[in-house]
Amino acid sequence: MITCSKKAVAKHFLMNNDDVDQLFEQMMEAGTIGQKANKHYYLVS
Repeated sequence: MITCSKKAVAKHFLMNNDDVDQLFEQMMEAGTIGQKANKHYYLVS
């Protein structure tokens, strides 16, 4: 299991920061993840 953070996703999947930013943006638009006021991400159930 990995945490819902850009850094963890980049490290686990060996992705660069630009690709991770794009992935997180797509996942937010799809409603898969959300972002808290403190800029942390969470999985939407």
